[in-house]
Amino acid sequence: MFDDLPAQTGLILFLVAAGVGPATYVVQHIRAGTSVRDVTAPAPDLSWRSGRQLLVSVLVLTVILAVGVFSFTPLAPRLVAWAGFAPTVLGVFASFALGRLVQGWRERRAEPLLRGVSLSYDRAEQPIAYWSSMTWNAILAGLMFLASGALYHDKITPRCDDSDVESEWVDSLTTCTTMLADKDLDPEDRSDILAARGRVHARLERNNEALADYSAALKLAPRDSYTLYNRALIYAQMGNYRRAIEDFDASLKLRPDDDDAYLQRGLAKLDAGDLPAAVADFTIAHERKRDDPYPLANRGIAYAWQNDPKRAEADFARVAKGEPAWIVVLRGRAILARHRKDQRRVIAHLSEALTLDPDDRFSLLMRADAYWAIGEADLSMADDARLAALDRTSPPGRGSPGQ
Repeated sequence: MFDDLPAQTGLILFLVAAGVGPATYVVQHIRAGTSVRDVTAPAPDLSWRSGRQLLVSVLVLTVILAVGVFSFTPLAPRLVAWAGFAPTVLGVFASFALGRLVQGWRERRAEPLLRGVSLSYDRAEQPIAYWSSMTWNAILAGLMFLASGALYHDKITPRCDDSDVESEWVDSLTTCTTMLADKDLDPEDRSDILAARGRVHARLERNNEALADYSAALKLAPRDSYTLYNRALIYAQMGNYRRAIEDFDASLKLRPDDDDAYLQRGLAKLDAGDLPAAVADFTIAHERKRDDPYPLANRGIAYAWQNDPKRAEADFARVAKGEPAWIVVLRGRAILARHRKDQRRVIAHLSEALTLDPDDRFSLLMRADAYWAIGEADLSMADDARLAALDRTSPPGRGSPGQ
């Protein structure tokens, strides 16, 4: 849930919390100086009002406002990406909290942080509130120092994992390789590290290296269903559908509740040409995740290859236009049009698919054939050229109509 929030949200919330105290003081300071006092009532205690404290509070609010504005500038993401940013920010606030703790001890008057300076307590007159405030401030300072240290340690500690941060993948490979050089690693740890390095290679689209690492990991831990699943994906991407299906089978025996494995095994069977088996897997996947449009769209593809337009269109009709799976529907309808030898409709469906994904190899390949069939040789060769360019700049995909 929180991953969907903008990057600035957490910082803004923190700045708002940090500004509550200074803002409260400024408001109360101004209100106390401008309010009309009843002369018959006892004079209020205004000993807490201080020109120095007012100046400090205004400066703090100015800094908070400046940081808040800066967080929406183009330079902010670069600063936040710096490994020491979060530990430094927490360290600064921890130091501030520690300073207030020392100040409270020396002046015998404590102010609970994040509450407003007007809520300060004298050690002699309000001992319980004073020590409660000191304890609260000490806890805040300690937690922020601990968080700062933990973040710093996390940032500087090399990790062997396939994080979502692309810039860390190459460093992760180095870390994984260094860890694997330890000859005293027990088989379980070595298997885990090999599997992790395989996932990083897969992220980097180094399929051969990923396959080698997954296979080495499975020699040490042959019942690791997750590594079997990941190796199956690599085999499928490399076009070795028989081995992919074998790994999906083995993974599902160990972890039969893996919904995605049924869909992926169905795709491998679809690419291998085993259409009835693909339909069976897509049906299972649909029954297990009825809100996922991909099983239906891909089952429709399988029916389309079987030249069964009635059942194919029944599945396609249950996928809404605009959903991510819509491109699969367009490929399926192109296949149905191809069976009818309606090359113009083939081209129309695939052209729409290519507006959604200009690098869709299947659509380019089939549209090139359709253009050639109607005598549009120049357009056919243009699609072939786009395919060749894609193969030069990125690893070839499965070229499958399914997804």
